[in-house]
Amino acid sequence: MRTGVDADDGATFWEHARMINHQLRQQRSREGILTASRMVEAAITPDADSDSAKRFLIAGLSNDLSVTNLGVRLVPSHCRLTPSALWGPVQLTQVAEETVTGVITYGGRMRLTKTGYMTTDGFLATLVDTLQRC
Repeated sequence: MRTGVDADDGATFWEHARMINHQLRQQRSREGILTASRMVEAAITPDADSDSAKRFLIAGLSNDLSVTNLGVRLVPSHCRLTPSALWGPVQLTQVAEETVTGVITYGGRMRLTKTGYMTTDGFLATLVDTLQRC
């Protein structure tokens, strides 16, 4: 499924985030997850080789941009040890020109990771500028 918003529609970053979250509501449902799992299972059979998996990742998941969001994470207050920060997720599928941005909010702070095989000139500066204007 492709999601998207018009970057020039005058909406704020968080309004766009909510729009995309709304667009994904069916895919995030139990039925949506089962459908996606069946699609992957059909495309990458147990006897599939690495080339088959790569073809699926390129053709089946042709993303312009991947953002993985772990959401807001809380550590129970009764834990003796608690982290001061969490980062991630970072996962690449080994496809050329892939880029992934991981997002997590912990301790009242949003943290982002950016990984990929090629430089994305200006991406982080634009992202920081956009978030600072929120």
